[in-house]
Amino acid sequence: MAFVVSLVVVLIATVCVLVQILRFEVWKRLPWFACYVGVELVGDVVQLVVGRIWPGKYVVVFWSCESAQVLLVLLAMRESFMGVLWRFVREWEFRWFVVRGSLVGVIVYAVVRAIYFGPVGASPVVAWIVGIETGIRWLVLVYGSIFLYEVTRYELQRLRPTQMAVVDGLMISSAGFLVSVGWRSAFGTKYGIVTELAGSVGYCLAAAVWFWNLGKQPVDELAGLSESEKMEKFRQRWGMTPQQMTAEIKRYRELVEMLRRKLK
Repeated sequence: MAFVVSLVVVLIATVCVLVQILRFEVWKRLPWFACYVGVELVGDVVQLVVGRIWPGKYVVVFWSCESAQVLLVLLAMRESFMGVLWRFVREWEFRWFVVRGSLVGVIVYAVVRAIYFGPVGASPVVAWIVGIETGIRWLVLVYGSIFLYEVTRYELQRLRPTQMAVVDGLMISSAGFLVSVGWRSAFGTKYGIVTELAGSVGYCLAAAVWFWNLGKQPVDELAGLSESEKMEKFRQRWGMTPQQMTAEIKRYRELVEMLRRKLK
């Protein structure tokens, strides 16, 4: 009974988020996130029907849906991450040591978990699927933490409210999944209500974040400021004035042109 109720609640929450996506045309800016929510809706309907009519097939259908959804979760996270922090990702130190280093670490974790710490009583196939999804969910939390740190550091929260909401929601949803899997790995089917509800509660909290924030518009922090105040705000954020930045760009261009002439 708890399973049916949680699935129905998740289905309603997904419909509400999808309405907001269509209402504010979020799908034009964040297509992977919109695709994820759409696939989540289809998966919820399929699971509800299969669970009632063909309960013996439910496990196969559930993990098939989870495999597709977790891939879209990763793509949705990358979409918002790159959309805001693209200038940082272009720096090779950030790209190699932070982004790709985290990816390699999570892959190693997923393999070790699947082989040695799979869920109690699960088949080898399910153990591998859970290991891979767990790794991706941890990767979402790592990338999300990096995203929130950089966005807060450069005061971009109000300039990118939609991406902030997407990342916050994906982190909450992933945390719920990790609680569910961690409980199942530690205690098996004991207190199964925790395993059944943790993921659903996490997703519903994420859906609430998306529902209330997807329609927010970026706030222009420079609106109403004088020219001198705008210059000071710019200097505080980027460490230089617009004139100094223009001079630096010009200097780099001259250096590049000089190197190109020497190479010829």
